[in-house]
Amino acid sequence: MFSPQKKSMGMVKVVAALAIAMLFLIIHLANPAFLPHLCGLLARGDIEETAL
Repeated sequence: MFSPQKKSMGMVKVVAALAIAMLFLIIHLANPAFLPHLCGLLARGDIEETAL
């Protein structure tokens, strides 16, 4: 039904999504306050504070 190329591309997408999720988990475990702080900066759009 699916070609081997489509299956392998699907696996690449799954592995990439898992890698991104693991990266966010590692960042959260290393510094739990970082991601909420980053989201706040992005929501406010304060470029000067983001650069610091």
